Amino acid sequence: MKPEEFERLKQQEKAHLLEVEKLKARLKEAERLRSIGQALNDVRAAGSTDALDASLERVQFETAAHEARMDMAIDGSADSTSTVDDVARTDEEFAALRAADLVKQMKRSMGALSEPDSASIQESASDKGTTEDEKPVRKTIGRMTGQSE
Repeated sequence: MKPEEFERLKQQEKAHLLEVEKLKARLKEAERLRSIGQALNDVRAAGSTDALDASLERVQFETAAHEARMDMAIDGSADSTSTVDDVARTDEEFAALRAADLVKQMKRSMGALSEPDSASIQESASDKGTTEDEKPVRKTIGRMTGQSE
């Protein structure tokens, strides 16, 4: 092989390798863009905005509760016993609403709750007593077969 022919082949191989590198870079960029697009579609399809909205609503409620406590503390400094009772009642209501929100989030994550139905969940959280139509639960653990109730 002549040195001129060797140099020509060497230059062709370099050009070929540069072209392969450019194609690999374009492939890598296309795969990156595809994965970004897929991630965006997954975010939109998963309804992560519902979780964001629920978190935002919770933060707004907590902020309102703290502001109300501050207002009650400022306005009711003379009547301290009623303020303590009001704060305790507010804390209980907040705990009940937070529990209802957690139940709603769990149901939504399991797929049992398709739309935000906070009114029915809050009603069920506020109804702590049983109705007259409900039958009492009969416990069977520990009951022996020959004993009467």
